[in-house]
Amino acid sequence: MESNQGKGFNKFWIISLYSFVKRFFYFNSTLYGIISALPVLLSLNSKVSKRGLLYSGLIIIFFVRDYDDFLMYLSLILLLPFSIQFKKVNFESVLEKGIFLFFLICFYGIYQNLFGYSSIELAWIRSGLSVVVEEGYFIREDIRPFSTFSSLVEFGLFISIYLYYFSFIKKNILLSIFAFVMLIVIGSRGVLLSVMISFLLTYVFKKYNWKGVLKSIFLSFLSYLIIAVILPELLRIISSDNRMLVFGTFNYRFLMVVDFFNNINIEGFFIGGDFTDIYDNMYLVLVNSSGICATLILFRYFLKMKFDEKSFFFTSLLFNYMFYSDILFSFYFMFPFFFANYSCSNSKNNNNNETIS
Repeated sequence: MESNQGKGFNKFWIISLYSFVKRFFYFNSTLYGIISALPVLLSLNSKVSKRGLLYSGLIIIFFVRDYDDFLMYLSLILLLPFSIQFKKVNFESVLEKGIFLFFLICFYGIYQNLFGYSSIELAWIRSGLSVVVEEGYFIREDIRPFSTFSSLVEFGLFISIYLYYFSFIKKNILLSIFAFVMLIVIGSRGVLLSVMISFLLTYVFKKYNWKGVLKSIFLSFLSYLIIAVILPELLRIISSDNRMLVFGTFNYRFLMVVDFFNNINIEGFFIGGDFTDIYDNMYLVLVNSSGICATLILFRYFLKMKFDEKSFFFTSLLFNYMFYSDILFSFYFMFPFFFANYSCSNSKNNNNNETIS
């Protein structure tokens, strides 16, 4: 068991720090591509989950049409069959042993927010090799800190993992407040709203099940409409330079959603058809490419499980944040999610009683 714990610790922190290392190779796109692909090997394991292997095959059948699609869904295709490895890793042990690295990563994010990016990071962003294009990192005068991660999306999940740890397991108010403030520093409304909804429902519910996850999705959908429709109208009256309230950065995404529904037909809704480009909404990306039926089959993997407190929180967070990003395509997001969702726990509310084999 000790060897499994050590591997779990190393893998989680390698993923958390790897993007910081790879950005130093921005000067050569081929070398950068090879180095970027290496962490995928961390998903491999000697044992395979039969259920995960089944859903991995379903993804290939329903969602993969060409090589580009295969690369996009590679994170899920590999992580699902090897998900059993996370069940042998202790959640608290990994986070407790890396507490120093947590603060180091947070303070580096704060440094970026206060003083800007380093010359290496600026060159990496402008090289076109980073996940987000240059315009995505610079919104007016605000700096969007991503610390050691590829983008603020992965950074936000990392902070969320520790927020759960501090709040529900350690029950440390000061550290919980610190983690929550870090989410504000990151400056993503999608991350902040998703975490707040998951946090609220996890705190309120004492019985965790798929119905609770659906309630979380519904609240996220309402929040999505509020900040996409109501908030932009208010900002026409109230001027602000704070990125959390910038008109247009989120409203543009919503206009693309409207365009999607203006172009889709009944047949396309059920089987997909690439009617328009979808920006930062995983739900519509899936429906757009393969239809609602295939999308529901994929969702069934995450909903058909015996939830405990921890898995409820992180499954809810995943579905919530899918309104704001195509996160299923990010290995650097999905690997920490699988760790957080499926790892075992010492807490009496987290028995990890879900069968994944």
